[in-house]
Amino acid sequence: MTRRTSQTSADSTVDDRDSTMDVSTSPEGWEWDAVETSTLVILDEIGDVFIGQYQGEEHFDKGAESFERFSFRGVDGDLYAISKSTKLAQGMNKVKVGQWCRITYTTDIPSTRDGHNPTKDLRVDVRRRKTFG
Repeated sequence: MTRRTSQTSADSTVDDRDSTMDVSTSPEGWEWDAVETSTLVILDEIGDVFIGQYQGEEHFDKGAESFERFSFRGVDGDLYAISKSTKLAQGMNKVKVGQWCRITYTTDIPSTRDGHNPTKDLRVDVRRRKTFG
């Protein structure tokens, strides 16, 4: 394990730190909650569908590489993410956080560049609100 020096986070106190402790073990009495992470959804066959409540965009930096994903809460209550593509971004452009979406892989769009894979055509539908009257 590599150690790096950094500033102490705002939620730690002087009592939490002990320079003689092993950094792989926690002080007695500490309790832990798991951090929820997203399951990556891959629509890989034409006709595949995903339904989820839009939670917003996630941005990740990994060195020289960065990427973005759309985050959703599934009907099962779990977090899911779909990698951002130009076609999906067009469909998600008018979707508001909290709206339920149905994303369908409808067809392949052939690439205009030799040797490149086709683009997935994804349709985004938003749940209709019930109207009364």
